Amino acid sequence: MSWYVLQVLTGSEDQIKDALIGKGVHAAVPHELRVLRSGGRWLEREYVVIPSYVFVRIDYTDSLYYVLKGTHGVIRLLKDGIRPASLLPEEEEWIQSWEQPLLPSKVHFTQGGAYEIIDGPLAGENVKLLKIDRHRRRAKVEINILGKPKIAYLSLDILKDF
Repeated sequence: MSWYVLQVLTGSEDQIKDALIGKGVHAAVPHELRVLRSGGRWLEREYVVIPSYVFVRIDYTDSLYYVLKGTHGVIRLLKDGIRPASLLPEEEEWIQSWEQPLLPSKVHFTQGGAYEIIDGPLAGENVKLLKIDRHRRRAKVEINILGKPKIAYLSLDILKDF
């Protein structure tokens, strides 16, 4: 079985995942517990990490294509030429943790502004850190999907300075 990527209507990722599971397809949508400031305190809310995409683990057949494509809200399967393309092995390793919401990455900052990623999704090999916003506790990252970069935002748990 391999992981494939469906492009879907934005905002309907969870409904499409549930519909696919109802049809017997193993589907996943990456979520994270995002840290937000509201009313003077920090709250955690669940958000979709990569909007507009649902990941399915299947043994691809032409008949299964019509089951996937016939699901309301599915726009297309991402392809590599004519046939749908499965995720690369290094990408598959990273998505294994997507069954549960991703927790914020723990980051230590020094007095000089340097940082060290202790653990969490930012420690993954498939993630390239582009920018850290300490005020909003968020990191702008680049995630590879089928070898192509996608921009996503992940939460940070900022630990006290060394």
